[in-house]
Amino acid sequence: MPDSKIFTDICKPYCLEIYYGPMWSRKTLNLLIDIDRLKQKKIPYQVFKPRIDTRYFSDYIVSRFDSFVDKPMEDTSRFLKEPAEVFDENNPKEILDLIRSDTRAIIISEIQLVHPDIVRVVTSLQREGVYIICDGLNLDYTGEYFSLGLTNLISRATHPHSLYAICNFPGCGEAAYFSQKLNTDGTPAAYEPERAKRLEIGDYCYEPRCIIHHEVPGRPEL
Repeated sequence: MPDSKIFTDICKPYCLEIYYGPMWSRKTLNLLIDIDRLKQKKIPYQVFKPRIDTRYFSDYIVSRFDSFVDKPMEDTSRFLKEPAEVFDENNPKEILDLIRSDTRAIIISEIQLVHPDIVRVVTSLQREGVYIICDGLNLDYTGEYFSLGLTNLISRATHPHSLYAICNFPGCGEAAYFSQKLNTDGTPAAYEPERAKRLEIGDYCYEPRCIIHHEVPGRPEL
């Protein structure tokens, strides 16, 4: 049972908060904002990320956005970041061995990359009164659910947040809920469901698209 004295509206015991959406939807930025609030209230927390996510910094979670930019920043010195402990994405139970006795909030980044056993880990922590905050891509580039684990957690979340980006198709600017994968020549990547579920790290060939401009050649239609 957690000590109720340390909890405020900033730290919600027994709760699961998830930020999910496409590329560039400020998922990690929201994590960092929540972390900053935990710091201000001096609430003990830990941050975790899957080992496979080595973009930019291997032992930090990173946002290329701040509140004043419309597109990701390219200058790494300006990235917003927070140190993170790394765990084996194929063995999420590893997190349980890394948690300190005084920890009251757990932040897990890029949860779509983690084995579905993460659901059991998160549920176990919730039952102990820990506040869990996660983020991840809910859809792969084909527009299908990215991972069973994240989909399950979204349905269980006490505080789910569906985020959107701005469609990057020239002249559009509508709300984007999809991640468009592009070939090196800028054309839309073809429908390859097996490849879509691979753990392909990086967004150098991805951009946000609205439902009208999200193109997946060869995708089965109704």
